[in-house]
Amino acid sequence: MNNPTDISLAADHLQLSPRTLERLERLQQFARQNQGRFSQLSRREKEILSLICRDFKNEDIARLLFISVHTVRTHRNNIWRTLGISSVVEAMRWAQAFDLV
Repeated sequence: MNNPTDISLAADHLQLSPRTLERLERLQQFARQNQGRFSQLSRREKEILSLICRDFKNEDIARLLFISVHTVRTHRNNIWRTLGISSVVEAMRWAQAFDLV
């Protein structure tokens, strides 16, 4: 396999259902189309996005990262604005596409 992110080549070596393969291909296409916006997030914002998508609450994230809840909210608002999202469901799609969860 020359390109480890190429889902179609991976399918030759794995047994994936057509539905799973289609879902993975959609995520891969989404990631390619949105790499520019995603790369605008800071390392900390990506870390917080990952925690949000793993169902951590703002208070839990603040405690875990030794930052204030206000700082978590600010990061969260910046993430939402940068990615153009308005829900955790949309955030989950980004997190899955960019291997944060």
